[in-house]
Amino acid sequence: MLKNKLNIAIFQTLSGNFSERGILIILFVLIPAILFISSCDTCTGIDKPGINPEDEVFFTASPTNSDLPNIYRTNFQGSAIENIILNGMAFSSPSINGKIAFIRKSPIDGKNNLYVSKLDGSDAKLITSDNDIFNVSYPILSPDGKYVAFNGGNSSLIYYDNSASTSMFNQMTGRLTLGCQPRFSNDSKYLAFFEGDGTSIPVTLKVIDAKSADEVKVIYSKILGNVKFSDNNEIAVNWSANSKSLIYSIQKGINDDIHIINIENSSERIISVPNSEIGGRQPAISPKEDFLAVAGNDGNIWLIFIATNDLRFSNITKSEGFERNYQPKWSSEGTKILYSSSSQFDTEFYSTLVCSELQFEVALARAVKTYIISSNVFKGFWNYRTDNL
Repeated sequence: MLKNKLNIAIFQTLSGNFSERGILIILFVLIPAILFISSCDTCTGIDKPGINPEDEVFFTASPTNSDLPNIYRTNFQGSAIENIILNGMAFSSPSINGKIAFIRKSPIDGKNNLYVSKLDGSDAKLITSDNDIFNVSYPILSPDGKYVAFNGGNSSLIYYDNSASTSMFNQMTGRLTLGCQPRFSNDSKYLAFFEGDGTSIPVTLKVIDAKSADEVKVIYSKILGNVKFSDNNEIAVNWSANSKSLIYSIQKGINDDIHIINIENSSERIISVPNSEIGGRQPAISPKEDFLAVAGNDGNIWLIFIATNDLRFSNITKSEGFERNYQPKWSSEGTKILYSSSSQFDTEFYSTLVCSELQFEVALARAVKTYIISSNVFKGFWNYRTDNL
């Protein structure tokens, strides 16, 4: 089943930062079989020990011995990997009731088919497929499993009530910002996204009522104007753990301005970080809201202490200039960071999924243990936080 347990043994002895990524490069060169997914037969039913559900990681990976991507689950060390769905790509975490949304490409006509199923792939429900009205890409499932939203092409955001016995597909906007990745709040009450192209149509941040599928009920709206986002590849607005605040980053002159907006009282805090130095791309706020994790312009993941106005910066990775670490995601208790790492050994769309355990000393943090979970990963996610739902 698992041919290469060697890679788990080697990688999990690494503690602290990647003090010398060159060591890892040597391993990749001399021991190509060290890459777990690329060297493992597609397998299912791997026994896994008891895992804290909030420490579970889900990811899509593409084995080199298969033309199809698969969806996997594991613990944060990557030592209990289980293939849960064959031929599937997930774009969001599973719901707390054990559902997962994924795309399965038809081998016959090449169309994207959107499914929602149980975590083992059973009870798969076909939601829709590419058709003459809309396409299907980047589907996300609400944390309670009731709602599905996806990019329908032509700047449209399509919404579907998965909990209803009969439901229609509703367009929430026809002006979705190119590259925008909508986000459900952790309590499933809201859906946040950006409208507009930032040139002819000013960008607007919108939050809508997720429980109103038949009409667009705007909970919060803010016109941002003709702005440039700090990361143009995947433009995301993230939520705080308590679903009260939104976090996003805009490039403004020599700074990346990280905005934290409380949608309940419309208060806003802006944290400016010089983009010629660290920058502030893809910001994610810790569960206690005392740190921000950002993807730095130097290729590293940085933690910014924001509990006071006296900011402190901690580097938890050490890029040697030939890799890029990005898409940081906090664990539910805020003691771990999940992120992607790309180097010349990764393809255009796939990366290596990494998790670092953190240790805090008041305003500073460091990585005390780092685990390589898998190579050839498209996207990885923590399980949803159940304490906020």
